[in-house]
Amino acid sequence: MKRANGMGSVYKAAGNRRKPYIVRVTKKFDDNGKQLFEILGAYATQKEAENMLNEYTKNPYNLNNRHITFKGVFDLWKKEKYPKIRENSAKAYDSSFNKYCKDLWDIRFIDLRLTHYQTLIDNSNCNYPTKNKIRNLLSQLSKFALNNDIVLKDYTTAIDIGKNTNTQKRKPFTKEEIQKLWDNVNEFKWVDSILILLYSGTRICELLDTEISNVFLDEKYPFFVSGNKTDAGRERKIPIHNRILPLVKNYYEKNKDKKYLITNHNGEKMDYYNYRRNKWDVIMKDFGMDYTPHCTRHTFISLLKSKRADPLNIKRIVGHISNDVTSDVYTHIDIKELWETVNLLD
Repeated sequence: MKRANGMGSVYKAAGNRRKPYIVRVTKKFDDNGKQLFEILGAYATQKEAENMLNEYTKNPYNLNNRHITFKGVFDLWKKEKYPKIRENSAKAYDSSFNKYCKDLWDIRFIDLRLTHYQTLIDNSNCNYPTKNKIRNLLSQLSKFALNNDIVLKDYTTAIDIGKNTNTQKRKPFTKEEIQKLWDNVNEFKWVDSILILLYSGTRICELLDTEISNVFLDEKYPFFVSGNKTDAGRERKIPIHNRILPLVKNYYEKNKDKKYLITNHNGEKMDYYNYRRNKWDVIMKDFGMDYTPHCTRHTFISLLKSKRADPLNIKRIVGHISNDVTSDVYTHIDIKELWETVNLLD
């Protein structure tokens, strides 16, 4: 059926083409009233082309956005997104974009389909957590494009990253292993950082994010302020256990003229991947241990529970949200009480 003027059209291009059916819409009229067209795309079948034109006529999008590439959408998105998120989150998005999405960079975003995204995931040769990060980035970009009239449909909702078959069962360090770390704390560099994690319950990224200005060693009950993952965990006071106080002081004295408590060899903020690959993994191998940094947090919680510590205090220290306790109650827990809680550990 012939469409009304200005509603676009589908025509079959001459020649032997893989996608011969062309969709076009009126972009504007010249001085003589003649229609000037904009090509929306080429399709293998007339039905596909008609469906595309029908979708467009129901919800016309900005033709000026049609030629923007995947990389162009990423650049627009990050300008809006990055000022609102933490530095570590931005670095994770950049890593996914630069390492795994290069095959999409120069493709017009409107031409991307599920097969593009799924092929990207399937060919990434990544583990489940990394695939999940890639999918998260693709999803955010697609939603951004949808909200800004660049595309009509979000194809990322159907991406399949499989099941997480490589989950590592969390296990706590044994008392013997913790003692082995103490026995070697002065012999092996960076062992002290593992002990700080074990006796504070903080996440490794939170420790690496801790700034010198947020470390309070001269207080009666020393603590540092850190935390960035959850509402309950942000900017929380983390009491410093007596045994790790000298270790924290060493880092403080070494970096008191720097921004961060723990730094790399250039005196700059230590990157998680640098720490994990060049510090943590090396120590684990040398000591014959098999743990992730998160296992220190699990150990901290397990040991405090074995000491019958107040569950509310444990949650407050590690930044967990409790369904039965409001954040207002959290704020009224005194640092003295939290400090006494961590010092239940041997």
